[in-house]
This record gives sequence, C-alpha cells and structure tokens, in this order.
Amino acid sequence: MRSVPLAMTWEVLWRGRWSLLAGALAANFLPLFLFPALKASGGVPPHDPAMLIMHVVLVQINMFIFGAALLAVQESPSRLYTYPVSAATIAAGRLSPTVVLVMAEAALSSAALNAAFGLTWPVWGPALALGVGFAAIQATIWLMDRSAWLPWAVAIVGVVLGLWFKSRYGPMLATPTHYWRHVTPGEVAFLLVVALATYAVGAAAIARNRRGDQPFTLGVLSWFEQFSKEVAPTNPAFRSSAHAQFWYEWRQKGWVMPTAVAFGMLLAVSIWLVSERDPTEFWQGFVAGGGLLSLAGFLGGVVLGQAGSHDKEGEMGQFLATRPLTVAAMSRAVLQTAAVSVLTAWALWATAFLAVHLLLLAFHAAPQNLGATQRGFWYWYSPLTLLGPWILATIVASALLCGRPRLFVALVIASISLWIGSILLAEHVLSQEESRQAWRLAFFALGAAFITGTAWALWEARRRRLIGWPTVGLAACVWFALAVLTLLCGTLTSVDAPTLALLMGVAALSVAPAATTPLALAWNRTR
Repeated sequence: MRSVPLAMTWEVLWRGRWSLLAGALAANFLPLFLFPALKASGGVPPHDPAMLIMHVVLVQINMFIFGAALLAVQESPSRLYTYPVSAATIAAGRLSPTVVLVMAEAALSSAALNAAFGLTWPVWGPALALGVGFAAIQATIWLMDRSAWLPWAVAIVGVVLGLWFKSRYGPMLATPTHYWRHVTPGEVAFLLVVALATYAVGAAAIARNRRGDQPFTLGVLSWFEQFSKEVAPTNPAFRSSAHAQFWYEWRQKGWVMPTAVAFGMLLAVSIWLVSERDPTEFWQGFVAGGGLLSLAGFLGGVVLGQAGSHDKEGEMGQFLATRPLTVAAMSRAVLQTAAVSVLTAWALWATAFLAVHLLLLAFHAAPQNLGATQRGFWYWYSPLTLLGPWILATIVASALLCGRPRLFVALVIASISLWIGSILLAEHVLSQEESRQAWRLAFFALGAAFITGTAWALWEARRRRLIGWPTVGLAACVWFALAVLTLLCGTLTSVDAPTLALLMGVAALSVAPAATTPLALAWNRTR
C-alpha cells in the first residue's frame, strides 16, 4: 500500500466485507418489511406527511444499524498505537472510510427504495449528513474512552446533530413539512466544518489515549463507588460454582438491556419536552417503546453471546473452557442472566408506560376508549413485548455462543437476502393472488420449521445428556400452553390459519434456548 490510511481502508473493506454486507442488509430490513405491508393494505402516497416522517426516522435507523456493523469491523484503534504513525494518521485512516461507507450505503439505500417502491426520497443531503454525523459520534467515543460519561457525550452529540438534520425538513422542534431536496452551499460549509472538527477531536483523542491519560471524569461516580465500598457489607462466599458463574455473567452483561431501555426512555422524554408536547404523541411513543424492546433484546443477545476474553470475541478462551463447570451449568447461567435482564428491561418500560397512562388519565388527556380492533391489537401486542425481547436475546446469544462468527454473519446475510428476494418476487413477478398464496405457504412453512427445529434441538441436547428429561418436559408444557393461548387469541381476533401457524412456531422458539444454548456452548468449548 502507498499510504497507511489506504492500508487501513483496504483492511476494513477486505476483512469486514461480509459483516458490512450483513449490516447493510440489516439496515434495510425494516423498510423492506414495512413498505410491502403498506402496499398490501392500500399503500401510502409518496407525498403523504406520514411518508415524510417515515423517511426522517428510517434513514437515521439505517445509519445506526450499518454504523454498528462498521464499528464492529474496525475494532478499537488501540492496536495501532505501537505502529510508527502519528495519531493524526490513525484518525484519518479510521474516519475517512467511516464517512465514505456510511454515505455510500445511505445513498444506495435511498436510491434502491425509490426504484423499488416508487418513493421520492432525497439521496445526497441525508447521505452527506449521516456520514459526517456518524464520524462525529465515532470521534466522541474515542474522546470519552473508558469514561463513565461516554453514553451522555454520545447522546449530546447525536441530539445536536440530529436536531440540525431535522431542521432541514422544517421547524426543528415540530413535525416535518418538506423533503430536503436541495443541498445549499451553507449546508455544505456547515458539514465541512463539522468534519474538520471531528478530525481534530479524533486525532486529539487518539493522542491522549495513546499516552495513557486518565479518562474524563467529574469525580461524582468515583465518590459514589468509594461511598458504597465504605457502607456495603462484605460479600459472602458463593453457594456454588454455578451461582458464581451467574454472578459473573450478570455483572458483565446483565445490565445492557435495562440500561438501553432506561436511556432510550430518558432520551425520548427529553425530546418530547422540547418539542410540541402533544399528550397523545407522548402516549403513542411509550406504546411504540414496547415494540422497540426487541431491539434491546437483540443488543443484549449480541453481548450475551460473547464467550471470549473481551466483548468482541466469540470464541471461548482457555480460562472459561477449563473452568470446573459443566456445559449445562454454564448455559443455565447464561439463560438466567437473559431472563433477569429481559424482565428488568420489560418492567422498566411497563412501569413507565403505566405511570404515563395514569398521569394522562389524571389530567384528562388520555386517548379515547379503545375500539374492538384496537383491543384485538392489545391481545397480541402485550405478550409480544415480553416474548419478543426474550426470543431475540436468547436465539441471537445461542447463535453467537457457537464461537463461529462467520457462520452467524452468513446466516444473517442468507436470511435477509431470502426475505428481500421474496419481497421482490411478490412485487414484480407474481400476481396479487399468487403472492397471497405464496405468503400463506411461507407462513405455514416457517411455523413448521420453527417447531421442528425446536423439537430436534431438544432431542439432540437430551441425547448428548446436556439437559435432562424434566427440562424437555417443562419445555413441551410451556410450548403447549403458549400454543393454546395463541389459538384462543386467534379465535377472539379472527386471525387466519397461516398467521396462527407462524405464531405457534414463534412460541416454540421461546423454549428452544433451553436446548440451543447448551448445544452452542458444547460446540464452542470443544472447538
């Protein structure tokens, strides 16, 4: 390579090519799920205000998902500190591909969605803003490395740049009124200033971290830690090695989901307070938060699935592999951590949602009485706010606990590619009736595959003596109870047979981790 930054860029593109592809597909999964459903229900005109709001929200979600994949590929810049290059060179080599890749992915995503669904989304303005904005967040992460104030610093930078981005679509603290179709010279100049400031901050952050400077602190958290050590009693000895393993798993990974939910609610309330402060939108935001719990479950699953010596290593190290614990005990510790984490995160959301509802009732600002259709929605939505995070967290954790990250990335790419291919086939090849029949068949097939896969995992785990017959019996009873409840809710809400078959398969996935987790750990431990 002719230069160090070019070598860094090549490394990201070559070593992370499959992860970046998986990230790009995952970033576009939501619009590819949403727009066909909207089209099937009658469609939304491209110039409808709801489409404008969806554009503003979806392009930012796209940036966060693809950006997370990009950060995972790049890893920490600390491994470059011993190289004979300056901090400025390292910052340039890391930030340059970040800006280019995020901009290219955002532009290609908008262009592809415009072509596939007849949208009129702007391309270049959002792409430029998202590329520069994500680089600013990355430089902030370097600057606040090892500091407890990292989430707050990232939130401040994200909110400031997000509000500027929102102001391109109308009033900063009001509903969007128009698309950002023309990028003015003033906007280009602003983004250029932000990019230069990002580079300066990134270079300074790498330089101070390279010197081993202490992380930024205000002394508040240190005071609390010292105070807790003085007043807290001495920790008693653990009852067993399994109890010690659970304590370790919870301490390292258990607070990820509750913290994400608490931070998300705090950020949402802060944004609402500085906007129009519509009580109905406030209530609807907390309702939507129940669905977003699944995103916290996915994040928790990624963290729980790391069995290595650090957070980005899935292969089990010798220290854990030689620990005097059976695979069954290790898997129980992981599942217990996941269960407590999901319940804590769900309880935070449910408590806040109930408090908001009661508060709106007290001020006579609650939404009107729910109709029959809306009550049917709550029959499904309420249990899925708890089952959804559990299923995503445990299934993702089981897949990563295998210790084969390339296999996990391949499965993600294959699943999303199959979904995209199915949508394109239904949109452009099949007729409306053929498409409807194909989706009915696909729902039946998926439900049967989930049930069959769960049964095979339970049988295989029992055959290898990783679980006992009581575990198999309990899993079967739980699935049977969930299946009966699914049929009962389906009867009350007139859900068709294919959807019921799919939901019964999803119910089977809720008990599958009892077998998939020990199977994955056994495969990883004997790698």
